[in-house]
Amino acid sequence: MKILLVYILTVFSFISFAQTDEETVFTISPIFAAGMALPSKVNVVSGNQSVSYIPTSRITSSLVNSTGGASFSLHVTNTIGIEASYKIKSPFWLTASITRSSQINSSQNPYEFNFSGNIVRNWYSVTKYYNFSLAPKKVWNRGNDRVYFGQVGLSFSTGFGSPLEQKNANNTDSGNFVENGTGVKVEAYNGSKNTFVLTPEFGYKANENFPLYLSLSASIPFLPIYTERYTFYQNSRVIGTNTVNLNQAAIWLNAKYTIDVLKKKEKKEKPEKIKKEKPPKEEKAPIIVKKEKEKVDFGNKKIEEGEKIVLKNITFEQTKSTLNSSGMTELDIVADLMKQYPKMRIEITGHTSSEGDRYDNIELSRKRAEACKDYLKKKGVEGSRVFTKGVGPDAPISTTDKSLNRRVEFVVLKVN
Repeated sequence: MKILLVYILTVFSFISFAQTDEETVFTISPIFAAGMALPSKVNVVSGNQSVSYIPTSRITSSLVNSTGGASFSLHVTNTIGIEASYKIKSPFWLTASITRSSQINSSQNPYEFNFSGNIVRNWYSVTKYYNFSLAPKKVWNRGNDRVYFGQVGLSFSTGFGSPLEQKNANNTDSGNFVENGTGVKVEAYNGSKNTFVLTPEFGYKANENFPLYLSLSASIPFLPIYTERYTFYQNSRVIGTNTVNLNQAAIWLNAKYTIDVLKKKEKKEKPEKIKKEKPPKEEKAPIIVKKEKEKVDFGNKKIEEGEKIVLKNITFEQTKSTLNSSGMTELDIVADLMKQYPKMRIEITGHTSSEGDRYDNIELSRKRAEACKDYLKKKGVEGSRVFTKGVGPDAPISTTDKSLNRRVEFVVLKVN
């Protein structure tokens, strides 16, 4: 059975690695966890004797029951189960899990005593229960190969049974451990059949395609599972009484083997289709003859009439003619220049690279030039002062870097 499980997980992991070009939207993960119970609250009701917390995650010793019988027991604080995760919207997921937990709570007696020929030192309680959990989860990558996640879940825990039944069922005892007037009497009461638990968790995996997550989590219960009362006897006299509220408070080291169940291809934007239509007649710029070319300040340089200036910050998405914010900023400078010289006239020319249909590229370059003109008009520049044309791929400035050919230029036709 174990060999079959390993084989199935291996096959699923190879499938996961092979489909890296798709986006995973639904996964299932077998969960294996080892943990340790945190201290329970001890109330000293009377006397000065008190049990004390022992940090332990396992029992590998002989346990004595109230009839004096002793048997070797092996128990480990652990959780097994399965988790399902669904991607709501990157980077947020919703997870749901069902798990079965076995938890050891242990404490040390304030003194040793003999019972049926055995020396009694410590007390152990093994509690088993089911968890039904729901948690929002965030997954992120900090720029290296490792993938991190964090979540805070709410669990509904059930299946404890009554305290006395639960303790007897797990080789721990409620009963009278007093012999010859010395020992301890243990009672369990106020048992909960159900409770809620808060479960924060943080973890990571080595890289994006590796299926194994490791994480640390905590169990923070709202209510105790049950209460134990310890009554201490020496020489047939009661020398102290304690109550202990046993709960599910614990820390866990988790391993989750993620199996991709559902994937979908990432959405890609389709290129905008441009209808083929006859290009409109271009506006002919007036021919102006001057003996001397006038110069104006543009940015950090002087430009003269007839000089072509590439507006480097004006870029467009492929097949689109929508201005970006950096392009608008550069056109603001052109608008300020034209307001400074109220009689200035300019010509804006759109260019494209040679990819695609030449006719479509000419039409696209014309629309881009018109988009620049429309923006200048919004900034208060009269449309009659701005001429446009699109030449598509017919006027390249580079044969090696085609991105340089996708540009917008303007020429000062007249200053005054």
